[in-house]
Amino acid sequence: MGQWFNFVIHFVHWLNLTKNREKNEESSFWSNKTKHKKRLTKVIGSLLFLIYENNF
Repeated sequence: MGQWFNFVIHFVHWLNLTKNREKNEESSFWSNKTKHKKRLTKVIGSLLFLIYENNF
């Protein structure tokens, strides 16, 4: 349970960091879209890893 709690805290912190970074960068719509996809795959990957670790 503590591991999950840690993950949530890191996740929120990481989301805030990426939001701030995007505010600072004046980049085009398309590059932001690809960044978003990369971020999503990272999130899904780490979630799957955590679920796998806790179940096996």
